[in-house]
Amino acid sequence: MWLLEHLNKLQKQVLESKDVRLAEVEFSALMRKELVGFAHLILFLNAHNERFYVNKISVMVAKLLQPQLFAMDEEVLKAVASRLHIEVREGWCVPITTFVKFSPHDPAYALTQFDVDKGLVWLDKQAFVRVLVGGLERFLQQPRSVELRASSELMKVIAQHIPKPNITFKRKGDPPCMQALLQRLRNHENLPHYARWILALYLLHIGVSEDEIVNLFSHSPDFNERITRYHVRFLKDKRYKMPSCHYIRELGFCVKECGVKNPLQWKHGQR
Repeated sequence: MWLLEHLNKLQKQVLESKDVRLAEVEFSALMRKELVGFAHLILFLNAHNERFYVNKISVMVAKLLQPQLFAMDEEVLKAVASRLHIEVREGWCVPITTFVKFSPHDPAYALTQFDVDKGLVWLDKQAFVRVLVGGLERFLQQPRSVELRASSELMKVIAQHIPKPNITFKRKGDPPCMQALLQRLRNHENLPHYARWILALYLLHIGVSEDEIVNLFSHSPDFNERITRYHVRFLKDKRYKMPSCHYIRELGFCVKECGVKNPLQWKHGQR
């Protein structure tokens, strides 16, 4: 892998940092030895405020670790979940808000595919590990304060293999919940499945084109144009109604009480 070829140079540069040594201890419980170097890379990118690359590489690392997580027994997995601040109840059961926050952007992980009772989602081990991978992505993406010298050579290599998206999409006058989701995309965050569904549906309802929506989602670290275009086109063809504010609030995406019952009722300039 091209990144591994450059990790030795990076580690020589950053290993004297106290934060890096602490991070290596944190990651070693989860990562094979050869993957700990990615912790150094993420710290390096964080130090230079390269959020797109931090999030992109965090997704790569988390997915590399998925088979290792699945091989762990229940006690160890729940200890990892606790370290990642993921609440686990009986068996592999998690609160709806946790599931929505960390579940993958995949129709197979829609809430309708699982048993839901009294605010809890009942998962099997495989689904729980996938949620855990989402939590690990978030953990890796957390900003850390590290003083590191810039490496133009390393940044050049990273940019060559992972080009940054060229985003020109700008909007004003959207309701607060949609503004918050749009800003998270601009910050190169991976939105949960339901957040993407709600945002794409909203944009279609207000007349944004399919190409513009797909281009907007290229901010996402796990962006796949073919899959994104398929989902956007599916929503467009099905002509789903825009979810209510009550539904959006239940999923945890409401950020402000704005006095409307549906995001489409929000008017430009409204407070």
